[in-house]
Amino acid sequence: PKSPGKPVRRRQNHRVGHQVAGQHPGRLGVRRRQRAGNIRQRDGGNGGVQHLHERRQHHREGHQPRVHALGERVAGLGGGGRHKGRDILSRVIYGAKISISVAIAASSTSCLVGSLVGLTAGYYGGRIDTVLMTIVDFILSFPALLLAIAVSVVLPPGIYTAMIALSAAGWTSFARLIRGQVLTIKELSFVEAAKAIGCSDARVLFVHIVPNCLRVGFVMIGIKMGGFIIAEATLGFLGLGVQPPASSWGAMISSSRAYILTAPWTVFFPGLMITATAFCFNLYAEKLKARYDLGAIKNSV
Repeated sequence: PKSPGKPVRRRQNHRVGHQVAGQHPGRLGVRRRQRAGNIRQRDGGNGGVQHLHERRQHHREGHQPRVHALGERVAGLGGGGRHKGRDILSRVIYGAKISISVAIAASSTSCLVGSLVGLTAGYYGGRIDTVLMTIVDFILSFPALLLAIAVSVVLPPGIYTAMIALSAAGWTSFARLIRGQVLTIKELSFVEAAKAIGCSDARVLFVHIVPNCLRVGFVMIGIKMGGFIIAEATLGFLGLGVQPPASSWGAMISSSRAYILTAPWTVFFPGLMITATAFCFNLYAEKLKARYDLGAIKNSV
């Protein structure tokens, strides 16, 4: 007959199967308590908190974008280090915050200003339309990047200068696009009915016309975001954008272009992020345009 103790031993072995074979389960707990006591004794009774804090601080210092580590040629997850020993991976990650923030701010400002100009010109027409569109055509006669560089030269370099420069060069596309939409929408029957019952111009604009222009604005923002990412990198490359030691993809490429043959990763990873980010925003805009069936946007940009 089977011994009644065998099932108990099987269950006990199942419970302690994850432990090292040949060691009693109680001994492992004793050793853990002994190690914890040694740590508390070494750290003056703080329970190992100081030791863990030192290890965490050491780990963080190795991945800060502004920390110099001249003795380490390669750091991080294979991103490598630049000529001053800063970690490339950390600077690329921190640079994404600046580049995308500048692009979002410039797109939002351009959309707001351009939409107001386009709504006013398209709805009222006449001399107002002529004057506003003349200003838009005059600004569009300059290359957008050249205009952004001119604004950046006048103002002190920095992140806000990059936002202002890109906004000054990008609002005209929104103005022309929104004006075309307003000229089409204001001739529809529901707008004529709103005017007939005595609605004010502000109500007609912001209640009946603006909601029908939102889809076009969202698609246009996606299109401009990719261009603003590249334009911000161009300003950073020329030294007119974010200044060191802050991280920017364009500034990283500019500071590492002399080492492109000896340390190509210093240029490759920022360039890869610029390309991938711009491609994602363009793909997003194309998906929105296909969903909303807005094929006319391509001819208006």
